[in-house]
Amino acid sequence: PSVPWELIREVLVQELGQDPGRVFQIIDHQPMAVASLAQVHPATLPDGCEVVVKVQRPGICTVIETDLEILSILAAHAQSTRWGQLYDFVSMANDFAFLLRNELDYRREGRNADRFRENFAGESHLYIPRIYWNLSSQRVIVLERIRGIKMDNIIALDAASYDRHRVALHSARIIIKMVLEDGFFHADPHPGNYNVIPGEVIGSMDFGMLGYLKAQDRLNLIRLFSVSV
Repeated sequence: PSVPWELIREVLVQELGQDPGRVFQIIDHQPMAVASLAQVHPATLPDGCEVVVKVQRPGICTVIETDLEILSILAAHAQSTRWGQLYDFVSMANDFAFLLRNELDYRREGRNADRFRENFAGESHLYIPRIYWNLSSQRVIVLERIRGIKMDNIIALDAASYDRHRVALHSARIIIKMVLEDGFFHADPHPGNYNVIPGEVIGSMDFGMLGYLKAQDRLNLIRLFSVSV
C-alpha cells in the first residue's frame, strides 16, 4: 500500500532541506507507482520540466535489516542440511543482502543511470532519463519523466502504429551490448521498467539493480551462443 503524503513529505523535507512546495512547482500527493522500497510521485519543476520523484519508504531500512538477519539465520541452518552440500545458501543470502542494500542508496542508482547513458551514447533507440543531482540524495532521486507506452501493452503499441518487430530488434541489440560488450547490465528488466516512445525508442527506468560480468564470463557466453547457432 502507498504511504500517506504527510510521511512522504517528511522524508522530502529531511532530504531536500526545505518544503517540497518550494522546490517543485507542482508535486502530486498521490503516487503514480508504489513498490516495496519506495513510491514515485509525478512533479513539475519551476522551469516547467516534468519529473518523477522516487521517495524511499520511511523506516524501510530497519525492516530490511530485520528481514536480512532472519534470512541469514535461515541460510545458516539450511547449510547444515543435505541440500547444503549442493548449494551455498549462505553465499546466496549474502549476495541478496548486498544487492538489496545497494538498492536503498539512490545515489548509486543515479550513478548507474549516468553510466548507462555514457555506455549507450551512440545508440539512438535507447533513452536514459536525466538525473537531477541537485535534488537527489540517498533516499530521494528525481528523474526526467518519460512518457510512453509500457513494453507489454500490445494493444496500445498497435494503436500507436509502433512496429513491434523493430522494438524487439532494438531490445535484443541493447541486451547484447549490455551483457556481451559492456558487462554491465540492467538486472530488473520487467515491462514496468521500459516504455516505448516515438521512433520505436525504448525508454529505460529504475537502475537500482544492475549486474556485472567479467571479461572471461562474457567470452564464455559468446562461445556458448556461437556453438548454439
